[in-house]
Amino acid sequence: MQDVSTAIPFAISVSAAAQMKLLRGQSHWAQLQRGTVINVAMGRMVVTSHVWLDNAMLSVQAPLQPGEVYVVPASGWFELAALSDVVIQPRLPAPVVVRWVAWTMGLLALTRKRAPSTVTFQ
Repeated sequence: MQDVSTAIPFAISVSAAAQMKLLRGQSHWAQLQRGTVINVAMGRMVVTSHVWLDNAMLSVQAPLQPGEVYVVPASGWFELAALSDVVIQPRLPAPVVVRWVAWTMGLLALTRKRAPSTVTFQ
């Protein structure tokens, strides 16, 4: 029997070469951060997010083919289900601090490009 590891910890840094393999019919639940990219290198799969709205659960499914990607829109629990043997390459988003610094630097760059306003008081 083929050994399939489904225990990639998504909460820690995953290298660009990391892959996750699922056999047909297998599924894996993972808590993913907003901005995580799931790249399907081989096979077909479905990514399902489950969101609780008041007293009901809303399930949103995204079927993926080889070469397609799914970007996680909001942090939460996701089910990765294989419709055929699949190879997944997860890519984690930049850490929050790095994103905050990039956002701040972008704002600073915008404020430097604006022409200074001149106000005269009389």
